[in-house]
Order: sequence, then structure tokens, then C-alpha cells
Amino acid sequence: MNRSLTALCWSLLFANVALAQTRTLSLEDALSLARTSSPVLRAARAEFAFALAAERGAKAMAGPWVSANGFASTGNNSSILTSVPRTEPSALMQIPPGSFSDGNLMLMIPIIAGDVRAMADSARWQSKAAAGDYREAEADLALKVTEEFYSVEFMHEDVIAAEANLNAARELLKTTEARVESGAAIEASVQRVRAEVSRSERGLATARNNEAKALLDLKQTIGLKLETEVELSGAPVAKIDQPSLAGLLESARKERGALLSARARTEAAASELFAARALGLPRLYATGMADATNRRDMGGLTLGLAISFPIWDGGRVQSEVEKAKAMKQRVTANLTETELQVEKEVRQAALDQATAMANLTSAEAAQTAAESAYTVIKLRVEAGKAILLEQLDALDALTRSRTELAQARLDLSIATARLKRATGGNP
Repeated sequence: MNRSLTALCWSLLFANVALAQTRTLSLEDALSLARTSSPVLRAARAEFAFALAAERGAKAMAGPWVSANGFASTGNNSSILTSVPRTEPSALMQIPPGSFSDGNLMLMIPIIAGDVRAMADSARWQSKAAAGDYREAEADLALKVTEEFYSVEFMHEDVIAAEANLNAARELLKTTEARVESGAAIEASVQRVRAEVSRSERGLATARNNEAKALLDLKQTIGLKLETEVELSGAPVAKIDQPSLAGLLESARKERGALLSARARTEAAASELFAARALGLPRLYATGMADATNRRDMGGLTLGLAISFPIWDGGRVQSEVEKAKAMKQRVTANLTETELQVEKEVRQAALDQATAMANLTSAEAAQTAAESAYTVIKLRVEAGKAILLEQLDALDALTRSRTELAQARLDLSIATARLKRATGGNP
């Protein structure tokens, strides 16, 4: 009994330790979780599934259709019974007086039915449009996750810079206190450095707070429980490709989900226009009926053709054609607008990436210069060749250069991800 209790206690202890462990999360892990858990992507998948189901339903309209029907009646008068509503193909049965029962099979096959086939084509294009919409939603989500992941990394770099600034300020405080004790500096210098230490502590607290909030944003986006302890494994270094602008635009035209969707909707509208025009044309169906009844003189097999064409419908078909024409004009205009929007996004993203690369080079040079300047000023202050204010200014410049370098790296990573997104790829 005691051994069992001991084993149970150890099991609970190990379980709590396992729960308390921090989860390491890479960018690929974050993207995978988001694709599985994101409500936005689940909604897009549902829209795609709906479009596929609608396509199957439209194709089914092209037949053949077969229904089984049964009729049973009694009375002293003949009548006509019809099959249950929403049964396709429906059956009509002339019922004789007296007791009567019938088992019926009804067959119908469209032979000339341009509207049916055109609507099936429209549904096929609509499902392709939904696939493009899903691709666009998936790429948008991937970009959002990537941006937030890089933002957390930037916030972490900001924390590191704030910690380095605080350590430097504390070291400066010790040096200044020693100089005051030796008579090389006045007490006011110590108070000035203590104020700088306090400012650095506040800066570090703010940086840690910003990192924690950025991490909460990332957890929400990928669908992770907010109480989960997460440690990022570090974002991979973004691969910087610089293909020609013409190549980028060509890639966007081929791969961008928004363009694929807009083109598919244009084709769907063309099919719907054809279907509307086909309503004014003759339609021919083959029909078949097989009956087994309790009357010897009734029952058997019937085959036939049914043809129908409108003569006067009060302008209904023409109104449907006009509606379809207007819809086609609208989706064509939407396609043109989408093409311009995509091209603009590609051009802007390419400009942002080029600017971010130049800014990163400048920020790296600025940090190197700031580190050298701080080292020189520190030595001059210690040698009594410069005043304390110069060292504090140099420390502030060094802190800013570290933050600006981290920001430049973030900007380049995000600009690269956005360029990939704009050209139709997942960041």
C-alpha cells in the first residue's frame, strides 16, 4: 500500500514537472500550429468544402437520374397521384377505381440541356475560386505568424540591449563612486549616474513587458493556450533573394491566390451567361418508366423523348441574360482591380526590401562606430581627459544603435516575408 502511494506521488510530481516545462517553438512549429488551429483558416476550409459540394451537386444535374416510387390507392373514382415532393425525376401515376398498387422506376437523361452543363462548368470554376481564396487566407495567416514571430525575436533583442545598457550603467556607477572616494569626481556625478541606472532599469522593465505582450499576440494567432510557457528557438535567417522585378511580377501572376480566384470567378460568370442564354433554347430529355401493378392490364415498360422550348415568357430569359452580363462585367472589373493591387503590392514589397537592406548596412556600421566611440570615451573619462556627461551620451548612443540594428534586422526579415507573400508564396 505504502509503495503504491509513493509511486502515485512520484507520478504526480513528474507530471507537474512536465507541465511546468517550457515549450520550445520554432517558426516552422508556429506555422504548423496555426494551420491546424487557426479559426480563420478553418472557416476558409469550410468555404472550400462548401464550393466542392456545390460543384458535385451541379454535376449531378447532368444526370442520369433514377427514382423508385410506389403508389397504393382505393376508391370509386380515377385520379392522378404524384411522387413525394423533391423526388427527381418525379413520377405521375393515373390511378384507376378500386384497389390499386404500383411499383415504379423512373429514368431521365438530359440530351440537349445547355443550361445544365453550363451551370456545372460555373460550379467547377467557383470551386477553383474557393481554392484560390483558401490559398490567399493560408498565405495571409503565414505572413501574420511570421511577422509576430520576428517581432518577438526583435523584442528579445531589445531586452538584451536594455540589459547590456543597465550593466554598463551599473559598471559606470561603480567607477564613478570609486572616483568620488579618491577625490577625482564630485558627489553630483554619482547622483547623475544613479539616475541613469534608474532609467536603464525602467527601460529594461518596459522591454520585457513588450516582449511578453508580443508573445501573447503570437500565441493567440497560432491558437496556443495563453498560459503555455513558450521559448522561441530563434527565427531562421531570412534568405535574401533579389530576382528581377519582372520575375517577381510573373511569379505573382502565376501563384497569387487572389488572382487565381478572380480569374476563376470570371470564367464562372462566363459559364453563367451561357446558361442564361441556353434557357431560351430547346431542351431535350430521354425518359423511361417501368411499372409493376396488381392489374394485369396495366404495367410494363415505357421509353420516350421529351422536348420543350419557350415561345413567350414575358422577358424572363432576357432578364436573366442581362443579369448574367452585368455580373460578368463586374467580375471582369474586379479581376482588373486585383491585378493592379497585386502588382502594386509586389512593387512596394520590393522597394521595402531594398530599403531595409540599405538600412541594415547603415545600422551595422552605426553600431560599430558607437561601440568604438564608447570605448574611447570610457578610457578618456577614466583618465580624466573627458567629462562624465560625454560617457553618458556615448552610452545612450550605443544603446540606440543596438536597438536600431535589431529594428533593421526585423524590418529586413519582415520585408522579405512580405515580398514572398506578395508574389504568391508562403513566408
